Amino acid sequence: MRWGMLAQWTLGPFSFTLGRLLPILVVSVLIPVVLHLLSSVRAPQVHFSTLRFLRLSMEKTARRRRLQHLLLLLLRTFLLCLLLLGVTQPLYKPRRGLTGGDAQMAAAIVLDNSLSMAGSEGPRRRFDTARNLAKELIRGAGKPKELALIFTNGRDAQAAPSLVYDMSAAIRRIDSAEVGLGSASLVSVLGAAIQTVKQSSMPNRVVYVVSDMQASTFQNLATCKALSENPDIPLMILNCSRGDSTNLAVTDVQIKGHGRVVGAALIFEATLSNSATESRRAKVCLEVDGRRQDHLTQTILLTAGGTPGSRQKVVFEHVFSQPGFHSGRVFIEGANDVLAADDSREFTLRIADRIRVMVITGPGGASDPSGPGYYVMQALKVPSAISPVVHPLGEVKPEEIPQNEVVICCDVPKFDEVLAETLRRFVTAGRTLVIFVGPNVETANYNAALADPEAPVLPASLGEPAGDPISRRDAAKLLRVDMEHPLFQDLYDTQEKYQSVLVYSHLSTALHPQRPGAILAWLDHDRPLLLERRLGQGRCVLCTTSANTVWTNLPTKPVFLPVLVRLCLGAVDGTGQEGAFSEGARVHVNVEGDQPTDIDVIPPADPAGRSATVRVQSKPGKGGNTAVFTETFTPGIYTWQTVGSTKQTGQFVVASDPAESDLQPLTPRQLTETLPDQPVFVAGSLDELRASIHEAAQGTPIWDYFLILVLILATVEALFANRYRPAEIRMPDRVPQSAAA
Repeated sequence: MRWGMLAQWTLGPFSFTLGRLLPILVVSVLIPVVLHLLSSVRAPQVHFSTLRFLRLSMEKTARRRRLQHLLLLLLRTFLLCLLLLGVTQPLYKPRRGLTGGDAQMAAAIVLDNSLSMAGSEGPRRRFDTARNLAKELIRGAGKPKELALIFTNGRDAQAAPSLVYDMSAAIRRIDSAEVGLGSASLVSVLGAAIQTVKQSSMPNRVVYVVSDMQASTFQNLATCKALSENPDIPLMILNCSRGDSTNLAVTDVQIKGHGRVVGAALIFEATLSNSATESRRAKVCLEVDGRRQDHLTQTILLTAGGTPGSRQKVVFEHVFSQPGFHSGRVFIEGANDVLAADDSREFTLRIADRIRVMVITGPGGASDPSGPGYYVMQALKVPSAISPVVHPLGEVKPEEIPQNEVVICCDVPKFDEVLAETLRRFVTAGRTLVIFVGPNVETANYNAALADPEAPVLPASLGEPAGDPISRRDAAKLLRVDMEHPLFQDLYDTQEKYQSVLVYSHLSTALHPQRPGAILAWLDHDRPLLLERRLGQGRCVLCTTSANTVWTNLPTKPVFLPVLVRLCLGAVDGTGQEGAFSEGARVHVNVEGDQPTDIDVIPPADPAGRSATVRVQSKPGKGGNTAVFTETFTPGIYTWQTVGSTKQTGQFVVASDPAESDLQPLTPRQLTETLPDQPVFVAGSLDELRASIHEAAQGTPIWDYFLILVLILATVEALFANRYRPAEIRMPDRVPQSAAA
C-alpha cells in the first residue's frame, strides 16, 4: 500500500480511503479515552449527623458506576471511529481479481465453436459475432499481456492450451476456426483455462467465455473444481446471441428391419425436435440415393420446446431393389429456423443381393435328420434372400470363408490353428459366426482356439456336458429369452411360446470375468442357452445345445426357423455402420487379409467445398486387420477403399450431436445462482462488460450506511449518558435544630 492522500486500506471485501486521515482517526479515537482519564466524579458533600449509612450506600453503587462509565467510553469511541471511517468513503468489493483500468493481465479466452454457434440471427452467424468479440478483447482497451486461446470443438480444440505473447497469431487462429459438430461442455474446458492462466506471473488473471449461452453448454458447471478452488480468477461471459431458440431439427435416424437385403422392407425411424417457444409444423421428407420420395412425405405438429410433444418420431418404409451401398437423408422442408445445419440427417447402408451362408458340419453331415446340419439347411432353404452351402469339416477351404456373410458350425469337433484364425478374422471383419455344439465337441480345443482371454471370440468358455440325452430325464426347459433383442423382438408377445423347448443335454459355460458375453436365452436355474459376443460390427452367437434332435427338441419347434433366419439376415445389418459417429470419433475400419493394407478415406466436402483424401494403414492383430481413422470433423458420408488389386469398400456417417439442436438459452441470473461464490459477469457487449468490471473494481459505496449508524449511536449515547448522570443534591442552608440535637 502506498501512503498518499488517497491511499487504500482493505479489510476483506471492504476498502477505505485513508491517507493523511489516518493520524486524525487515531487522535479522534484517543480523545474520549484522555477525557475519561482526566475527569473524575466527586461525591457530593452531605451534612448529616452520622456518615455510617451514606458510606454503605456509596460503596454499594461504586462498582456499578465504574461499569457504566466504561460502557459509555466504549460507545463514544466506537461512535467517533464510525464517523471518521464514514468520511474515508468505504467501499464494498465482494469480487476479487478485478481491475477497472489497464493492468498487467493474463487472460484465457474460451471461444465456443459448438454446432449451435452456426445459428444465424440476422445477416450473420453467432460464431461470426463471437469472432469479432474475441478479437476486440485481444486488440481493444484493457487487452491482455499474455493470452491463452481455447476452442471447445473441432480440430482447433485438439491443441493443448498455452500462454502466448503473440496476439497476431491468436487473431489468425480465430479467423481460421470453424464451427464444429459436437456440444461444448465447459466443465473440462474451463478447468484447462484456469490452470493455464494460473501459470502466469501477471498480477491480474481472468477467463473470458464467448458463447451463445446455450443451456446445455453450461450444464453441471457448478461441479468444476477449478472454478470453486480459484475464486480470485473472475469469469467473464460475453453473450453473442439474442436468445432466439426457434429451431426444428432431425436429431436421429434409425434403420430397422430384419435383413438389409434386396426386396426386404426397411424402416427408417427419424426423431424430430422443436426448441422454439411456440408450436411448429414440420414437413418431413425422405431422400434415397439423391431421389426424393414424395409419396412418403409427412407433416407433423411439434409442441413448444420442453413439452412432451416437442420430440416426435416419423417412420418411413422403403424397399431396395438393387444391391450395394446406398445413402440418403431425412430432412425438414422449409424449416425457416435459426440453425439450418440440423435440418437434415444422413444415413448409409449396404444392401445384399443374397446372404451367403456356409454351414460347416461335424460327423454325420446334413443329408439325413440325424446329421448335425440337417435342420439348419432345411430352415435356410425357405427364404429366397439366403443362399446356403454346406461343407463337412474336412472339405472346408479357409480362403472361401470370407466370401460369405454367415458361417454356422454344427457339432464341429475341433478347429485347427488356420481355421480358428480365419474365423476370428471373419468375425472382426464384421461378419456373423454361429456355433451349435454337440456330443462331438472338444471343449478344450474350443477354449484354446476361440476363447483366448486377451481377445475372446466365444461369448463364454465351455465346460462339461450336463443332462442325460439317453433317458432324457429331468430335461431343462427354455424358461425365458431377451424380448428386447432383435432376434426375439416382436416375434411372440409372451414367453410361453418359447417354453415348449426342452433341452436334454447342454454344455456348461463360464463367462469371461472382464469381457463377459451377453446372454440371450436362459434355461431353468439361470443356465445360459444362447449367448452373443459383439466384436465391432461382427458377432459370435453360441448355442449350448445341438442343432439336431440328439440333445434337444429345439429344431422341431416353431421358434427355430425364424430365429435362425433372423441370425442370417442380421449379419448384413451392421455392415453399413449402425447409427452415426460423432465429431472426433475414432472409426475402426476392418478389412480382410492378414497383411498391412493401405486404405484411402474420402471425407465429404467441407463448407468451402474442399475434400482431401486421407490415407491410413491397417494393422493386423488378434482383433482383426484394422485401421483407425480420426479425421471425423466434417458432417456427411465418408467412403473408404483399399489400395491394391483387390478392392474392398465401405462407408460410414459422421453427424452432429443431437443435444446441440436444443437452443434454449441460460439466463444470466440462472448462471450466477449456480455459482454463488464465484465472480461471474455476463454481458451482451464489450462496453457492458467493461462497465460491470469497472463498477466491481471500484466497489459499492457504503458510507451512507456508516453515517446512518453514527446517528443511531449518537442518539443511544445521549440517552445512555442522561440516564446514568449523577443527580445534583441540594442541602438546606442550615441544619434544623432537631437534627443538630
